[in-house]
Amino acid sequence: MKYPDTIGLVFETKYLEKAKAAINNTDALAAIKLAQETKAFGIVLAGRLQKKDAGCIAMILPEESLVKDCAAAAHARLGEMGSQNTAWMVKLDDKAIERSILATLKSGAE
Repeated sequence: MKYPDTIGLVFETKYLEKAKAAINNTDALAAIKLAQETKAFGIVLAGRLQKKDAGCIAMILPEESLVKDCAAAAHARLGEMGSQNTAWMVKLDDKAIERSILATLKSGAE
């Protein structure tokens, strides 16, 4: 079994408290704090979120319509940076959009 070298999260802001427990990356935690403070719709985070000082890709989403494109852009950027395997977690209230994002990420990985 190949373990992921990067992690991607697509979360509505209201679910970010639960996500923080699994993140050690200081840049990702700062982006989460900013998303919460600005009451953004959600956030896309990607990178080595398990490593404290590894940096990350962070996109704070003011509205839901940006979610799919931002997730796809983050996934593409991880590939450009050399990531071979990314584990994605998507947590949105709209399950149709959640499934669409996961399908897009899966097709982009092949």
